[in-house]
Amino acid sequence: MLSFLKFCTETAPHIAPENIQWRLFLKLRSGEFEQPMIATQYNIDVPPESKSERIGAAIVFAIETAMRAGEICGITWEDVNLERRTVYLPKTNNGNPRTVPLSTAAVKVLEKLKTLVDCKLKAFNLKLGIP
Repeated sequence: MLSFLKFCTETAPHIAPENIQWRLFLKLRSGEFEQPMIATQYNIDVPPESKSERIGAAIVFAIETAMRAGEICGITWEDVNLERRTVYLPKTNNGNPRTVPLSTAAVKVLEKLKTLVDCKLKAFNLKLGIP
């Protein structure tokens, strides 16, 4: 998760440690909040039109799935099964493919992304490490 947030701060500088999203995430991670909360201003009910909104969607997705930044950036629609609520990861850090179950919020994020023209091949249309 921290590597993904590092990717986000490098890709979208306005999501930085002084930003409210980052502070909320750190409080969530430290256990300061009793209830889980979304650490971004991304509105889960609206398709993420801009790149920064897609990064917010990716942060929500990372929190919901515990997937790595590279895994999230690499998701193709061929690997997504919304009916079964899963994402298949053919390539992972340990070399073993795995299937990730999706929460209701994660499914909602993917459903919104699927409506976007610039996300036709890759779900989030984000590149790791490239601003």
